[in-house]
Amino acid sequence: MTDVEPRKESETPRSGVGRPPTWLRLAGIAGIVHVVLFVGLGAAIASQAPLLNDSPDEIRDWFADNGTAVSLFTWLGPAVGILLLVFGVGLRHLLASTDVDRAADGLWSRLSWTGVVVQFAASLVGLGIWGVLAQESVIEEIADGTLLAFSAFDSIVFFVCMAWASTLFLGAAAVVIFRSTVLPTWTGVLAAVAALATPVGGLWILTDGDPAGPVAGISLIGGLATMVFVLATSVIMLRQRPTPTT
Repeated sequence: MTDVEPRKESETPRSGVGRPPTWLRLAGIAGIVHVVLFVGLGAAIASQAPLLNDSPDEIRDWFADNGTAVSLFTWLGPAVGILLLVFGVGLRHLLASTDVDRAADGLWSRLSWTGVVVQFAASLVGLGIWGVLAQESVIEEIADGTLLAFSAFDSIVFFVCMAWASTLFLGAAAVVIFRSTVLPTWTGVLAAVAALATPVGGLWILTDGDPAGPVAGISLIGGLATMVFVLATSVIMLRQRPTPTT
């Protein structure tokens, strides 16, 4: 009779021979596709979105000029979030396989996964508001005060709520990576930088409101670190060796 040995942390590879489990490869593919779509959609739409200091007329003009693109973004956005959820399942498995997480009764892997879920939920709220405002009948008839309130709320969701959810997602992962061998240490550095920079950078929306200001630059660093972390970890998932058996 053949017994399957539990995986030891020292056996967790950083690159590998053989093929990883199918579901882990799926998580890796999902992470890569998520990054590609997120960067593409963000560069096309989100980078030009209305901000807190925009006037009602500026907000109306932007949604009127970009209504079709925003509607497409609203439709595709949940799919991009689902891809991150799939990636998050793979990451949770890697974190949970370590002695660090087991010693904490699975705390760190659960915290990281919770961050992914909260981030996805917040994105649905923000996308829902965008989808409503993208409707021509709505943007033309909505009162100025209501329009400003919706736009401000949307900015808070994207730049503050999602930022703190990202900190939970990446910060918990960084703790495990630094204290184990589950992933290369440099990926932990990326996760830590993103976990710290993203919420700090989000302060720009509450302070000067200048997307070209120094505080907003910190947010950009956090976003880039997040994308590189997800991309690098996804590649590692695709290259991971299967669990040894005897």
